[in-house]
Amino acid sequence: MGSFDQAQADLVAMEAQIVAADGQAASITASAFGQVSVTGSAYAQPVQTYQSAGAMGTSTIGPEIDAAGPAATTQPYTQAAAKLGAELAKLPTSGRSNTQGQQDAALASNLARQMLTLYRQAIASATAAAAAPSPPAPATGGGGSGGGASSPSSAPPTTQVATAALGWKAILVAYGQMHPGQAPPMALQFALAQAIGEGSFSGYFRGTNNFGAMHASAGFAAKHANDPGYGTVAFLDHAPAPYITEMAVYPSLALGALAFLHLLEAELGGDFAAASGVQDYAARLYVHNYYGGFHTPRTPLSQRAAAYAGGTWNAADTANIAEYAALIQARLPAAQAAINAAPGVTSDPTLASSGVFASLGERLTPGPRIRDWHGQNVAGEPHTVEHAREILGPAADRPPPGTKSLAECLSPQAGGQGVWMFAQSQGATVLPAPKSGPVKDIPPPGQPVAQTPSDGGGSVGGTLAAAIASAIVTTAITVAIGRAA
Repeated sequence: MGSFDQAQADLVAMEAQIVAADGQAASITASAFGQVSVTGSAYAQPVQTYQSAGAMGTSTIGPEIDAAGPAATTQPYTQAAAKLGAELAKLPTSGRSNTQGQQDAALASNLARQMLTLYRQAIASATAAAAAPSPPAPATGGGGSGGGASSPSSAPPTTQVATAALGWKAILVAYGQMHPGQAPPMALQFALAQAIGEGSFSGYFRGTNNFGAMHASAGFAAKHANDPGYGTVAFLDHAPAPYITEMAVYPSLALGALAFLHLLEAELGGDFAAASGVQDYAARLYVHNYYGGFHTPRTPLSQRAAAYAGGTWNAADTANIAEYAALIQARLPAAQAAINAAPGVTSDPTLASSGVFASLGERLTPGPRIRDWHGQNVAGEPHTVEHAREILGPAADRPPPGTKSLAECLSPQAGGQGVWMFAQSQGATVLPAPKSGPVKDIPPPGQPVAQTPSDGGGSVGGTLAAAIASAIVTTAITVAIGRAA
């Protein structure tokens, strides 16, 4: 095996380009969202910078890694990275509105960072193979190694990227499983807006299939201890001081969406369709303490159902609900754009795709766009474990009960990257498709769906219903995830 020194040096340069693009995107204040420019959106520059980083990966870094070899170990990763690089290169930089450009930049960041992770995993796998020869990397599909925890480098590479449009397809599949034959209610777009706002489709959550920043509870770990594709990853949280929590990993986007919708539906009182609009949706979630808010004194949890029914919220409650509703409303344009784009997305949200996670440093410093509840940027570049230690302070070594220490995340049991996968793939589970007839009136990719009031309840209609049906009409969905529940 040759030396990876040049590849490592070039990876530093590639990451520097990605960080520069992150800064370019973060500094943009778009004032003309929705307006189409024939020369490009305000986000054309960061997209081009991400593309430059990707081109460096495919033309230089990948070949350098394979040349140092052994190629049989590195190529599954470098070839997966090359596929991502091809997707990245195709992203448009002209003829896009600023809203579309913002989504392009987020996708470009995700793709570039996945490539970076794959290259690092290729080097780590080759180095490990040289030190202690092991069987070839498994075929793309499942997650983790058998017998308990596994390193992220042992997970097979995946090239499916979680986008908001693919997330919408996952939500439709999940809702169809929960309510066969029912038309998806308009409130589902609020769930997509929440997932977008939580950073579910950012590079920091890549490989987790986690909607809505779902924490991994003890019950989750016990239920899925023997289920392949499930696991947890370390992630920064703060309530209010920073600490390391565990976010849930799901085998596929569809299963991640299913868990998210089950939680939301329970918090909504059992029926998405009952929410009459964004404000009512936020109020119903507040009743069950899905979020708390910063204004006090809040009505005690035991009295909130009565306050909702009687319209007797106090001033603090009203402010908390209004602020959360505003956050959802602010994400609705992005959610509706993703809904419009979903019919043109060919990726399958039911495919097993957990793995190829963001690095521990990234997950413990998820910035610059992710901020704490008080608006302070508690994380960000340079996305290193050393920076994470500074952010965590005493919690790095003396974590609060029920949370993780930095040493636990860096342990061999966590693959040195804060990743704990539960089991290895052991076959396939057939997840029956929702009962729905074929729909012929499907709008072509990119054609806008019928406009509906963003604050209105009820069911989705017009061409949007056709777009929904096109995403869920299948005969059977085979998922290589083992005993997924």
